[in-house]
Amino acid sequence: MNRTLVAGAVLAGLSVPMTHPGMAVFISSSIAPDTFLLGLTMVVYALVRGPNHRADRVMRASVAAVLFVVLFGLNTRLPSVIADVFDTNTLTVLKPLKGAVGQALHIVTDSARLSGRREPFRGIDPNYLRTRYQTDYALSPYDTWDENVTQTALRAGFSVAGPRERAPSLQVTTSAGARMQSFLLTLRDADAVELATYKGQFRERYPFEAGAHASLEYTSAAVIQSLLHRNFVSYWLSRLARPPVITPPLHEFLAKTTVLSHPQSDDAAIVALEILSEIRYDPVRILTGPEWTAMTYDASRGQRCEQMVKMEIPGTPTMQGWILFTADPTGRNRARLTGTMLCESDAVWIFDYAFTPGETFPSKSPHRNRSLKKTFLTKYSARGNFKYRIALEQTQSGIILAPTVREENGLLSFDLVELTDMGQDKRLKKIIKARVAIPTVSAEAERS
Repeated sequence: MNRTLVAGAVLAGLSVPMTHPGMAVFISSSIAPDTFLLGLTMVVYALVRGPNHRADRVMRASVAAVLFVVLFGLNTRLPSVIADVFDTNTLTVLKPLKGAVGQALHIVTDSARLSGRREPFRGIDPNYLRTRYQTDYALSPYDTWDENVTQTALRAGFSVAGPRERAPSLQVTTSAGARMQSFLLTLRDADAVELATYKGQFRERYPFEAGAHASLEYTSAAVIQSLLHRNFVSYWLSRLARPPVITPPLHEFLAKTTVLSHPQSDDAAIVALEILSEIRYDPVRILTGPEWTAMTYDASRGQRCEQMVKMEIPGTPTMQGWILFTADPTGRNRARLTGTMLCESDAVWIFDYAFTPGETFPSKSPHRNRSLKKTFLTKYSARGNFKYRIALEQTQSGIILAPTVREENGLLSFDLVELTDMGQDKRLKKIIKARVAIPTVSAEAERS
């Protein structure tokens, strides 16, 4: 009996129970598709070679095995992969749209949301099957991306234009076929002149596969899909024809075709720091977590911010969204919440600590491999009109204690601390009382 034939048949047969979500060892279910392909390839090799080991038969069997690996590895995906090779997504930028954050934009779309498979070439994950087997949650078998058209434009820095307002426009046109989604994104200026377009196709599914939003139980169909489409040949050859990971297209389109300026995205001139006094600790003073919080948190001015500002899109991660000013009648003044925020009746200050690679604190510190480079302090009026932005070089200073920040007679005063450790318990080395001259504010900014 041909041992290669028997071994291949055994491997192919074992791969089926290996996909079961009840398998105790995860790697067993992960290698099931490759085991299945290897087993069938050994069977094909043994049948073509026959019972003898003549050189010509061995060569013929080897060629047949290689062809089988490629053709059966792709199986039902083969026509789609060939088509994908000749179909590419196209971005055309005639002229970038330039403006400032808060720029009004008309949004015309036939779909409120865009979504699809994040990794189009992947088959059903055995880990998903295990999760579905152990729970009652009807999860999607694929990882998906999802974009809300309007919210994506807002996060990029735009505002929604009024019905008759003169403003640039973004048009989103979608079409969904049986297995493909097509997106046409068009950006025009206020005169309706085309600035940029993006034509893209995204594969929703391959033949005989469930869609991105399908919910599958552990069934024979799920087992077949896993065995056929999750082997290494399907993985690598499919990803050569399509991007391996899909970046949400509208976010990427706006990032590449628009340039919106904002004060907090700009650098600032370093201001001269006037040292008034210093208190040194030798040995260092140990500050517990509550002590550090009491030293750095300004309760009254911090809580006032809850009434003066709000997230534009509730629930958005801080650095991925914009904050609005409740006193702004236009609703278009925006700021980034980059750090500590202090609010007074007529002003909002926002701290921004810029980091640079470097080893400053001990390895147990959460700031390992980072060192403070600059501290920026940006001031807005209560309505969100920009006042000024200053920078303190960290070779001169340390961390600003928020409760000590005061503005008076053209000077901004505050206390700084220098630490030797930024771990759970802080090691305080020095407290510095300092002040800087406030940059000249324009008359227009002063009135706002």
